[in-house]
Amino acid sequence: MLIIFDIDGTLCDTLTVDARCCLEAIEHVMGRSLATVDWSAYPEATNAAIVQDFLRECGEKEVASLERRIREEFVLRLEDAGRRAPELFRPIDGALDLFACLGSRRYDMAIATGCWHESAHAKLRLSGFDVTGIPFASSSDARRRVDIITLAAARAGCSLADAIYVGDGVWDVKAARELGMGFIGVGRKHELLRAHGARRVFESFRDTDRFLSALDDGP
Repeated sequence: MLIIFDIDGTLCDTLTVDARCCLEAIEHVMGRSLATVDWSAYPEATNAAIVQDFLRECGEKEVASLERRIREEFVLRLEDAGRRAPELFRPIDGALDLFACLGSRRYDMAIATGCWHESAHAKLRLSGFDVTGIPFASSSDARRRVDIITLAAARAGCSLADAIYVGDGVWDVKAARELGMGFIGVGRKHELLRAHGARRVFESFRDTDRFLSALDDGP
């Protein structure tokens, strides 16, 4: 079985610093910023889709070049925040132990995130994760979350029918449903995930055995 993880709010408790640095990066490059960091307000909750749509709405022709500059500025600000306030980059409770446990068992792992590749790796590293060798897909690869998840599974050499996506957002529930794959919710918005149909939901990964039992239920 393949377990595909989201990052922000799922593996890393980085939602606050991520949103702040993203807004600051856009403001630095463009002189104006997004109306909201409520990612559920956007048609597609990935960095690439949100920034590309923002640039087109502003009438910017050099979308690819400006997106690259925003992405680079975003990573610089994340790294600076990591030096100044490392406490802003924490793993979700129990996530590091779970990662180690899954790696020693029969489960394959992959990561599918709406972040850009560079910012995703920065947050994972600053939160204490070593993802060397783990198949990885991000919004540097595709705009849509369903395509990112599909690519992560393909890079892991697994079928979506044999995969479970672990995420913290309503968009994660919807993506898993659209793909017809299993889903496990985690994080602070656990009740909201239940309200949107998530059957298996956890506040954190503190109870490793309980999470493994949920995996044993299958996709």
